[in-house]
Amino acid sequence: MYDDTKLPNKWLNTELSQIAFIIMGQSPDSSTYNEQNIGLPFFQGKAEFGECYPTPHKYCSAPIKIAQTNDILVSVRAPVGPTNICKGKSCIGRGLAAIRIDDDFMYKYVFYYFRHIEHWLEQQGSGTTFKAITKSTLEKIIIPIPPLKEQKRIVSKLDRLMAEIDQAKSRLRKVQNIVHQFRQNVLLKSIIGQHVKLGKMLIDVKYGTSKKSEYDINGYPILRIPNISDGHIDISDLKYSKLSKLEYNKLKLAPNDILVIRSNGSLPLVGRSAIITEKEVGFGYAGYLIRLKVKTKSFDPKYLNFALHSPRVRAQIENVARSTNGINNINSHEIKDLLIPIPSTVELQKKAVTQIEELFVLADKLEQNYQTAQVKIEQLPREFLAKTFRGELVPQDPSDEPASMSLEKLKQYKYNIHKQEKREKSLFNKQRGDGKMKEISEEISLMNILKIRPLSPDELYREANYSKTFDSDKIEKFYLDLQHAMETGLITENDGLLELGEL
Repeated sequence: MYDDTKLPNKWLNTELSQIAFIIMGQSPDSSTYNEQNIGLPFFQGKAEFGECYPTPHKYCSAPIKIAQTNDILVSVRAPVGPTNICKGKSCIGRGLAAIRIDDDFMYKYVFYYFRHIEHWLEQQGSGTTFKAITKSTLEKIIIPIPPLKEQKRIVSKLDRLMAEIDQAKSRLRKVQNIVHQFRQNVLLKSIIGQHVKLGKMLIDVKYGTSKKSEYDINGYPILRIPNISDGHIDISDLKYSKLSKLEYNKLKLAPNDILVIRSNGSLPLVGRSAIITEKEVGFGYAGYLIRLKVKTKSFDPKYLNFALHSPRVRAQIENVARSTNGINNINSHEIKDLLIPIPSTVELQKKAVTQIEELFVLADKLEQNYQTAQVKIEQLPREFLAKTFRGELVPQDPSDEPASMSLEKLKQYKYNIHKQEKREKSLFNKQRGDGKMKEISEEISLMNILKIRPLSPDELYREANYSKTFDSDKIEKFYLDLQHAMETGLITENDGLLELGEL
């Protein structure tokens, strides 16, 4: 990772275990999961991660392992490495670990460092079924620590740079939408004329083969759904099938044939078409595609291919193909019934095609510029982070106190927490020896309830289930247990609400 000889002035290396608490997640009983916001947000792994903060899909009423606000959430299994920041107290499953650092700037600095080493961390995973890393692996990660004031300058600048990158991405998405809308407007204004059923323009409509296609066999090339790409054929991902001569002769493609996707879980893909060129002549095609052979003397295949992508025809396709069972379909009869706006002569159709192609060249150039800019923007975070941990992102101030000062503060914080944990454990063992295990058990029960959210004393009494009714003996027992937990600092009161004592 890093060695001292390469560190900037006043920086130092330290193991993560020296500056942070690491809480490995643990999955609670599935019966405590819910989607009704009962309990704490429950994060199981990367699936809930966003750009910076996770979004809860489930909640847990009986959490076991808890992450606090500003803990760094690290995906520790399938996949290893991605990170987010916890926005509030949450339950974490075994796919995550929480890294807790008691410093308003240090946690964000370490978060950026984990973003920097994400690829390296992924390579540390082990396992046959899926990759995972252990707590020990996390503890031994070497963190390069700059002086505290430099940390603040780094975090402040990285926050600003990352916000600017997000804004640039947002603007690029708008460009992409503008290009798409431009193409749709071109088709809307160019695909016009008398409405004619598509079936009247076709010689034949035929489904593809149901035979399995594979990469490494000696057979005929077969076009599939991935090969149908925005009006043209993409053969970068080509498979092959063994077909009889009879079946092949029925399926082999000719110039100006049109292939249409007839079935897919994604509605926008259903009805997507592409026209066969000389490069694909002789290929076969798979069963989720339909081949349209056009009456070329009266109708221009390129015009019909553009028409199938036009807003008016797309609306018809999606209306008939839409399904509630997850698979959207359009059959050969429905394809034949599509109404196509079409000029009266082939010459006028070809003229419309020329106009569309000329305008689409402009759109293609805009899209190419967009894709180039997108690649550059995606590289910027890695470049900024690399500069950060070489000590090149912000200027270094000779008057800054060395990193060892802030490191000592964090070590002292960890020491104080360790002392508190030992005190609580000692109290537990002492009372167990005094025969007071029941009292301790009640205190632990109260603490487990307050892990979920702060409560008033009456609310805590009811949820602790001391009694189903408010009888005097149970009330006295509850308040004695509560008093003891508060005296030992395990539970505190804040504005009339009881909550867990701060670690």
